[in-house]
Amino acid sequence: MILMILSIDIDTVDSQMERDILDKLRPHTNLKELYIYGYRGTTFPDWLGHSSYRNITKIMLDGCRNCCMLPSLGQLPSLKHLEISKFESVGIVGAEFYFFQNDESCVKTPPFQKLETLLFKSMPCWKEWRSMVLNAFPRLRELTIRKCPSLRGDLPIHLSSLQSLQIDKCDELSCCVPRAPAITSLSISGKNLVGSVVEAITNTQLTCLTSLWISNCSSHIWFPVSAIPPSLQRLTIQECRELEFEMDGQHHSLQELSIHNSCDSITSFSLLDAFPNLVSVFIGKSEKMECIVVSRSLSSLRYLNICECRSLKSVSTLWMAAPQLEHLTLLECPEIELSATGDPHHSLRSLEISYSEKLVSSAAFMNSQFHGLTHLTIFGGYDESMNCLPKEGWLPASLESLRLYGMKSVETLECKGLAHLTSLQQLSIEYCPKLENIEGEKLPASLIKLTIIQSPLLGYRCQMKDPQLWPKISHIPAIQVDSRWIW
Repeated sequence: MILMILSIDIDTVDSQMERDILDKLRPHTNLKELYIYGYRGTTFPDWLGHSSYRNITKIMLDGCRNCCMLPSLGQLPSLKHLEISKFESVGIVGAEFYFFQNDESCVKTPPFQKLETLLFKSMPCWKEWRSMVLNAFPRLRELTIRKCPSLRGDLPIHLSSLQSLQIDKCDELSCCVPRAPAITSLSISGKNLVGSVVEAITNTQLTCLTSLWISNCSSHIWFPVSAIPPSLQRLTIQECRELEFEMDGQHHSLQELSIHNSCDSITSFSLLDAFPNLVSVFIGKSEKMECIVVSRSLSSLRYLNICECRSLKSVSTLWMAAPQLEHLTLLECPEIELSATGDPHHSLRSLEISYSEKLVSSAAFMNSQFHGLTHLTIFGGYDESMNCLPKEGWLPASLESLRLYGMKSVETLECKGLAHLTSLQQLSIEYCPKLENIEGEKLPASLIKLTIIQSPLLGYRCQMKDPQLWPKISHIPAIQVDSRWIW
C-alpha cells in the first residue's frame, strides 16, 4: 500500500486545520510507502512515525515549509529509505527525530534500526544536528546532505555501516567525516569542508575508501600524495584553484583522475608520476598549465581527456609514456602541437580534437601519427578559418568513422581528401551552417551511412536530390538529414 498526500500552496493557511486534516487521513497500518508534498502545518499528527506502522519502508517529505520540527520517525521498524527536503523552518534536529514521545518501545529499540539511505536537502534554517544517540543508524549505507547553508557542528559520530557520504553547499559545516570504517565513497563540496576532509583523510585510516570527490573550495589546501588512502581508485577535484599536491610518494591503486579548474599554480604538470597505474585522466580548464611532464611509464593509461587548457603547448612526454593509449580528447587547446609528439602512436583508436592552425600545421600529421586510428571527431575552433576540408592525404587511411562538428567557416567538403579512406563507413556532419558543396567525383564507396544534422544548406540540397550533388552520395545505403531518412 502506497499513500501520496499533496497540498495546494495558497497564501493563507490555517496550520491547525491542516494538521487536523492530515490526522484524519490516518492510513491503514499496512502502509508500505508514504509521500507527503507541500504540507502546511507546523507539526505532524501523532500517527506519523508510530511504531505500529511496521511495514513502512520508504518515506519522502517535501516542501513542508511551515514545520518547525521533524516528525518522529526513528521507531519505524522497517523504514529503509528516508528523504526530507524543503523544510524551511526547521532549525534543530534532535531527540524528537529519533524517538516517538508516547511509544514505550523506544527504550528498547535503537533509532532507525533498518534505515539504509538518508537524504536532507534544501533546509536553509537548519543549524544543528543533535546526534546524542550513539546506537542510531546501525545499517545506514548512504547519507546525503545538500543545500543546508546554516548547518554547523558535527554529524552523527559513529556510523558503522556507512559506505557513501555526500555533502554539497553546506558552507558553515566544518567537520564532516564521521567514524565510518566501511566508507567507500566520499563527495564533499564547500569552502570549509574540503580543507577539513583533506585533514581528516590525512589523520584517519579510511581503509575502504575507493572514490573521493572534492570541489568548490577557494582556500589554500596542501594535499600530500602519501596521505591518499591506499585503497583509493577514483579521485575528482573541481573548482579548487588553490589546491596543491605534495609529491612525497607514489600511489599504486588510483585508476581514474579528474582535475577541473583546480591547482592554478601549476605551469608544469608532473602529478601523473605519482599514479603509475592510471587508466583514465581528465584535465580541464587549467589556464596556466604549459606542459605535462611524465618521467615514468603509464602503461595502463587508456583514456586521456584534456579540455580548455589554453596555454598547454606540449604533451610529448605523456605521449611517449602511454604506449597503450586508446582514446584521446584535445578540445580548446589552441597552442598544442601534436605534430611534435615524436614516434607514431599505434594503439590509439579514437581521437577528438578542436581544429586549430597549430594542431594541423603539418598537412599530413594525422596520417603519419595515427596509423591505427578508427574514429575521429573534429570540432570547430576559435581560429578556424579554412573554407574547405579535408586536405588531401591529411587523414589516416584506417578511419572507419569521421565526424565534423561545429565547423562554422567550412563551405566545401573535398572528396579528394577522403578518397584514400577505403575503410570509412560512417560520415557525420553536424552544425556546419556554411557547408553547402561537395567537390570531387564522389564520397568513398565504403560508406554505409551519411548523417547531416543542423547543417541547413547541405541538408536542403541532399533532400532535394540536387543533380550536381546527388550523384556523389547516392551510392550510400543510409542517408539521414536531421530526423528524416531520405535514402
